[in-house]
Amino acid sequence: MQLPPNAHSTDLTDLLVNASRALVAISAKSIAIIEDQVTLSQYRILIILISEGAQTPTLLSRMLNLQPYIVTRLCDQLFEKTLINRAPSDKDRRKIFVSITPKGRHLVEKVIKVRKRSFQDIVEKIPLGQRVHVELGFRIFAEISTDVLNEQFVSSWTI
Repeated sequence: MQLPPNAHSTDLTDLLVNASRALVAISAKSIAIIEDQVTLSQYRILIILISEGAQTPTLLSRMLNLQPYIVTRLCDQLFEKTLINRAPSDKDRRKIFVSITPKGRHLVEKVIKVRKRSFQDIVEKIPLGQRVHVELGFRIFAEISTDVLNEQFVSSWTI
């Protein structure tokens, strides 16, 4: 499908809304494979620990926009499932840091593997001559939307 040269931004916006439904569906499907093991909130903690490294529960609560007692409870549950470790700070023994375990990392990698496979299936359906255009569009979109992700995704995504 090719947009006419005079396509309005509302046409492109509508296309992005439609594409976002597919992206959300793929994400939901991939997370569903672990729904019997962790909650979405627990999964979010694992994602942060992979991307940001060890964190205190207080900092996690700020990043997730959740009350500290909720994050503490979520971390307790993840610790019981051996998906995270807890360790006191080297500088202040009163502070506890949580980090992801190999088992927790494996769980996240399982989700990502399913997600990548779903995207690969879609990419394979795109005619070879059109893939470069799709790639360029997504590269531009990702570059421009980085600010939105950095500012809002982790800090204001509430459940």
